[in-house]
Amino acid sequence: MDSPAVRRRKAQQVAAVQREESRITGPQPTKAQRAVLEHGEKLRWMVIVVVMLALVRLFVSDRLRGSLGLLPLPTWEWDVAAFTPLLALLLLWDAEFRRRVSLLSGELVFVSGFYALYAVPAALMGHWQLWPAVAFSIAVVAGIWHTNRQARTRD
Repeated sequence: MDSPAVRRRKAQQVAAVQREESRITGPQPTKAQRAVLEHGEKLRWMVIVVVMLALVRLFVSDRLRGSLGLLPLPTWEWDVAAFTPLLALLLLWDAEFRRRVSLLSGELVFVSGFYALYAVPAALMGHWQLWPAVAFSIAVVAGIWHTNRQARTRD
């Protein structure tokens, strides 16, 4: 049986180890944040799958596009595809949580840039249906810049 002094010293050592672990890993997420982190990888794959579907839609042949009844240029489906990175950003608003889920801000910026690269010229040529895609892409880039800036000033 340990004396009170030995128990106190052991408790101090355990507390020191816990403080060091929390310093390394950062603040522990709340229950709601843990739920978002658990589904973060699913969210990441959702964004990737939507990008792949958008690429297939973009590069499908004219003959197949006509037989499927699709318009020559993407319209509302491009807006929906451009909304997925914004949805991911809204669900993982904190920059620290995006790093923990490995949903890199760079991936979201790349995907949004891809959508904007197609949507901006088409929208400027008169395809007004693509303006929401432009707005979503700009919102993602601005949101990531804002949250990363907040994280830098907080540290």
